[in-house]
Amino acid sequence: MHSLEEARGWIEARVDDVYGSRVGHVVDVYFDPEGREVHWMLVRLGPSDGPLTLVPVHYSIASPAHVWVPITKDLIGRAPQLESVRALTRDDELELCFHYGGLRRRSETLRRRAAETVTAVPGTQVAPFPPRAPANGG
Repeated sequence: MHSLEEARGWIEARVDDVYGSRVGHVVDVYFDPEGREVHWMLVRLGPSDGPLTLVPVHYSIASPAHVWVPITKDLIGRAPQLESVRALTRDDELELCFHYGGLRRRSETLRRRAAETVTAVPGTQVAPFPPRAPANGG
């Protein structure tokens, strides 16, 4: 999983699909404050005035200038759109998980939370925090 600090470095990076076709650019990343993981990136499709949509970060390969996602441009283009940068509820995320498929672990986590729960927030709105201590104590 990508850290919030790493994923914040992708903002303004070019996004390419599984075949290398340009999809758009990263506007923000979405962070689960409870699980402390990044699950989505907000992408502006096409030119600078294109629609906004969320793309899962799972299995993505990234550098500060470029993010490659193992998803087709067509599937990304048909994803639910956002009007603006905003927090996501459990149901918002479940709709995205259903659209993209293959996000079973995330879907199971979300189903254990109440419907109105905020489950992902824009990473640029999250204050820095110390890293989580290792589970084994060392």
